[in-house]
Parts: sequence; C-alpha cells; structure tokens
Amino acid sequence: MWFIFRFWAKVSRLNFGAIIFSAVSVIVFSSISIYWIEPGTFEKPSDALWLVMTTVYTVGYGDLSPKTTEGRLFFMLFVYPIGYGTVALFVAKLFDVITSFRRLREEGKLSFKGTAHYILIGWSKKTETAVYEIFDAEPDAHIVLIDEKETTPMFHHNLHYIRGDASEEETLLKANVLQSKSVSIFSDDTMDALSADGKSLLVASAVESLSAMYSTSIYTVVEIMKETHLAKFKHAKVNEPVLSTDSVSRLMAQAMLHNGSSEFFYELLSKKEGENLYEITSRAEWGTYREAFLALMEQGAILVWDTQKKAVNNKMNETIPEGSRLFVICDEHAYKRIS
Repeated sequence: MWFIFRFWAKVSRLNFGAIIFSAVSVIVFSSISIYWIEPGTFEKPSDALWLVMTTVYTVGYGDLSPKTTEGRLFFMLFVYPIGYGTVALFVAKLFDVITSFRRLREEGKLSFKGTAHYILIGWSKKTETAVYEIFDAEPDAHIVLIDEKETTPMFHHNLHYIRGDASEEETLLKANVLQSKSVSIFSDDTMDALSADGKSLLVASAVESLSAMYSTSIYTVVEIMKETHLAKFKHAKVNEPVLSTDSVSRLMAQAMLHNGSSEFFYELLSKKEGENLYEITSRAEWGTYREAFLALMEQGAILVWDTQKKAVNNKMNETIPEGSRLFVICDEHAYKRIS
C-alpha cells in the first residue's frame, strides 16, 4: 500500500503532457493485452478497446467482460488500480488546466494571438458602451481590452483582457497591436483634463512608435479632454482625435437650436437604431460624386462624406479621387445590397 501511494504521489507531479501520454499508453497497453489474453472473447481489437474505455471512464455497460481467470486477474491487478488511477489523474489535471487558464484570462495575463481585432485602452462607462456598440455592429468581432485592473471588468466570450500599462511596448505586443484593426484610447476619468490627456498622449506615442518600428500602419482613435491639446495629438500622428466634453456640448447646443436633432445624431451613432453610417468603397463606374450619389440613392443610401474631400454635397461635379473612402447613411438591408 505504501508503495502505491508513493507511486501516485510521483505520477501526480508530472506535467499535463506526460499524464496524457501515460493515460493513452495505459489504455492502449490494456486493450492489446486483454485482446491477446482472450482472443476468443473479442472479435476485433476495437472490442477490447471498448471494454477498457468503458471500464476506466464509467462503471461499464456489461455488454463485454473478461471470461477467463487470466483476463479477470489482469483487470483486477492492472486495469482497475492503474487504469482508473491514471484516467482519474488525467481528468483532474484537465480540470486544473481549464481552471488555471480561465483564471489567467480573467487576470489579463494571457497574450492575444488573434488578428483583425479592436483594441480598447482604458476602462470606463464610455468604453463599456463602445464594446456593446461594436458587438451590436459585428457580433463575431474580437475585442482586446487593456487596463490595469486586477481582473477583467467585463465578461464576454469575444472580449480578451490584458492587464498592464498601455504605454509599455510589451503590453501592446501582448495585445497583438501590430495586427489589430484599430486602437482606441479612452481618457482616464479619474484624472484632471491635463493629466488625462498627457497619459493618453503617452499611450498614443507608444502605439505610433511600434508602428514606425515595424513599418506597419496602426489606426488610432483617441479621446481628448481639452481642445487646446488637439495639435499635440495630431503631431503624434493620431488618426482620429475625438474631443470628449466638446462633442457632448455641441450635441446639446444643436438640440437647443434645432429641437429633436439629437435623436438624428443618436440614430447615426448607435447601430441599434434604424439608419446608420456605413463605409463603402468607390466603384470604377462612378466618375463623379453626382454619379455615385444618384446610384446609391436608387439603392436607398445617401452619400454624405469622403475622407479625402470631406462633405460632398457641394462637390457633386468633382471627380472622386482614387482610394477614396466614402460614407453613406442607410439601413442595414440597403448596406448589404450595396456591399
């Protein structure tokens, strides 16, 4: 008995791969052995494997069993003590690995290996809203959240949490920033405007530094608290600096000047509501904005913006530049037809 306890104590210290190998080896050896001991009982080797598997994983089904004294002794002396023990150890280790993986994932200690994902930096109520908006628009999207909280602040099967300082290159590389769709940096609500923008600028600089180092393009969106800091973020090559408090103030001013206009803006900003803003690519047959506008209108969409020319309503006779990214207002069904 003492020998058996010492044996299992040593076996339990093996790594997961060694335990898997041991479990498979025991099952294969037992199946071959019982088939060799009782060739008349089993028509084919798979029958012997079935008996061993149902014995070590369940209480057995009774459809097959050893018939000879030698076969029964083999099961009593080897399959029951060694087979049961090895499989039980395998199952225990498997649950331990799953539990450890889940804990490490919740604590943000695992790197993200996926591609074409969205990276959100800094957790706040605004970040949570952005996460839901992305999942509403793209249910299969993958989001990587970077923050310094001890555990993930939100649970979702497509949300991966990375704990760390986003201004450190190591943290950004753990989030696989080089193969992401975009990086959004949210302002730290616990700081004053000057400190919050300084922190966001430091993170944006780290992202741009990696982009230059690896000669790749990383699209960055940064929330800014003070309009006077806008030039500094543009100097840091941030693609889209978004003024936080300024945007809300302007929206409220528009609502006061034009009653009901806030509902229009909310509908454009939220994928949950009817008409939305979508990006489309220009087509070869569209020479001018007028041709594109009329073609899109027939399909239920309104052309409103070009990233190169901005608003297009007063540029209808101009030629659409090569590589233009056009934006239209339409519902989801119209967008699918256009796409």
